[in-house]
Amino acid sequence: MFGYFRMIHRSLHCLNCFNVLAVCFLYFSSLAWAEQAAGRQRIIIQGRKEVLLTKPLVHLGDIAEVSSRGGEDEEALIALQKIVIDKSPAPGISATISAAQIIERLKKEGVDLKEVGYILPRAVEVKRASRTITEMEIRGAIESFLSRSGREAVVKKVFVPQGLQVDPGEVEIEALPLGRTSSGRTDFNVKVKAEDGQEVRFDVNAVLDEWQEVPIAGRTLVKGSVVNSADLAMARLNIAALPKDVIDRQDDVIGLKLSEDVSAGQVFRRNLLALPTVVEAGARVTMVYRARLFEASATGIALEAGAAGQVIRVKNDSSKKIIMGTVLESGVIEVKP
Repeated sequence: MFGYFRMIHRSLHCLNCFNVLAVCFLYFSSLAWAEQAAGRQRIIIQGRKEVLLTKPLVHLGDIAEVSSRGGEDEEALIALQKIVIDKSPAPGISATISAAQIIERLKKEGVDLKEVGYILPRAVEVKRASRTITEMEIRGAIESFLSRSGREAVVKKVFVPQGLQVDPGEVEIEALPLGRTSSGRTDFNVKVKAEDGQEVRFDVNAVLDEWQEVPIAGRTLVKGSVVNSADLAMARLNIAALPKDVIDRQDDVIGLKLSEDVSAGQVFRRNLLALPTVVEAGARVTMVYRARLFEASATGIALEAGAAGQVIRVKNDSSKKIIMGTVLESGVIEVKP
């Protein structure tokens, strides 16, 4: 009985040894096959986990080391390194590029992945190098604009948003005004252009001391007066102290009617001036109709007061119809059928 069990034990032991040998054989065979396969791939792409770039495009050579086992294939290595994988993020910003994205890009560029070995992390973190732009740089751009435009102004203060990131290399900075706000402040749009052509734009606010010649009343003018050239003088004033609706050209004042008194030395504001009325409500007027080949006229009554160029209602004397007409001058209305 015991001999029988010893025979079974020896049989099982031999069977286990056979299994172990079989597993070892398979393992070493597969390892040899892997080494043989790797040997066929002369070019190896070894990915990096994170990179810092200063360029607008991400190339394969930026995010991976591309090498040859035999130290040959220089042209192929250079070509692989130049493959564009993606765009770089904005200065100071990080982005990730997945291994799948890299492989897909290589395929699109015609890379035979059976001939090229690669070891890539799941994702590569790409950060664009940057620096913080200074108030002095933006002030210089604003002063340059003011100088080119011939404006007599001094930049007193520039309010720059914190943490504005731009390319760390040489940049061109241009500032253009967006409009004047209260208390002498002006909004500027600032464009920062890097050497590679990439642009960053943002808005800033600047306090300016700026002087300009503007028309003022040379004498006291009463409400209802129509301003003429003899009523005007020119004065050099700080724009920061002027209202937003100030009129800065003489031609824009002459011929307008005052809706309030204006003291000597006072500037003219748009909301206090209007075109003078040349047709009063209830006045008899001549209605003129003009065509290419003929002209006709009729009499009527203005139902509204109007200045030159305004459209008012007019009642035709003969037909009693009420029509719309444009005031041409005192007592003359142009009508259309």
